[in-house]
Amino acid sequence: MRPDLAIMASAVLWGTIWIPVRQLNGAGWDQGMAISISSLVAMVALLPVLVYQRRWPQIAGSRVWVLGFIFAFGMALYLESITRGNVARMVLLFYLMPIWSAIFGRIFNGDPITLRRIAGIFLGLSGLAVIFYDGAGIPLPSGAADFMALSSGVIWALAFSYSENSKGLKSTFGQVFTSLLLVGPFLYLLTLVPGSREAVTISGLSVGPVAGQAWLVALALAWLLPATTLTLFGAGRLQPSQAAILMMLEVAISLASAALLIDEPFGPREAIGATLIIGASFAEFAGKARKNE
Repeated sequence: MRPDLAIMASAVLWGTIWIPVRQLNGAGWDQGMAISISSLVAMVALLPVLVYQRRWPQIAGSRVWVLGFIFAFGMALYLESITRGNVARMVLLFYLMPIWSAIFGRIFNGDPITLRRIAGIFLGLSGLAVIFYDGAGIPLPSGAADFMALSSGVIWALAFSYSENSKGLKSTFGQVFTSLLLVGPFLYLLTLVPGSREAVTISGLSVGPVAGQAWLVALALAWLLPATTLTLFGAGRLQPSQAAILMMLEVAISLASAALLIDEPFGPREAIGATLIIGASFAEFAGKARKNE
């Protein structure tokens, strides 16, 4: 798969991952424990590959563990933020990431900040501004969930930059395995941070224990494992700001899914903003395609 397509596909999964997370909340599961177990389930699914294909050397290097540490911590921050706070607001703060990605890519890897890149960042941030501006000024972070979402974007940008810089990390498998191993403990520790952890369940649906277990497995195999794999595959082959801009597609997916399932707003303003954000991803995607040709 082309890395830009992989990142865009991962954006669809990250944009809807709040669904199983909040369903588990509705089933009475503690989020930290639920996602820790889900990451363990995803790791068990990888064990046959690890053992029978003898991929032990791919998880032996220090650089793969450093990347797994950074990415897992950023992932845990994001998952905890969407559990604690409004999905749309958390996505806004997280998707200041293209700015951090462009800065880190320039500082650590010498990546050029091209006019197309600037245009993509401008379109994406303009879309966010259209969606979230309420006349009260810039929505500065003010609570634990806000700071988690903002920090997760910074850390993901750092992970993207480190991944591009680590050209020796050709194995996506090792990166995925270490990330899934570490995300559970990180997330559990974040649940101990003081602050509200109340989440809105989907349509007020009461989820039984069997359905809760099914959502636990679905979170592991339908969201966490493929989303992590696609993201790390793409991030290791693109410049950090490229990956960040393409991932902004998640904003439109999150807004649309939240509007359909938990009645969060999606009117003309959200539609215009989502169009601008998709335009930012398309500009980067089209530019990458032309370069490949």
